[in-house]
Amino acid sequence: MRNRFDEVVNGLRGAIDYLRRNVKAERLENLPYPAMLVPLAVFFATRDGVGVTMTAEQNDELKRWFWRACFSRSAAACSGT
Repeated sequence: MRNRFDEVVNGLRGAIDYLRRNVKAERLENLPYPAMLVPLAVFFATRDGVGVTMTAEQNDELKRWFWRACFSRSAAACSGT
């Protein structure tokens, strides 16, 4: 964790920015499961502050995952299992 701290921080920032821009979730309390932030942070984790360039297909898939996880009433949906 310490060796990749910058990568983790970039992932969290990317995930938060994505949620704010794409699903209008302004606060962690707006998420039905706070654990939803973890897989998004992994997706957006980059080194050296370089942002993730996402394709339209990836964006659509992230949105689809997000809404399915929200309405599944299962925290397991947040991890994709």
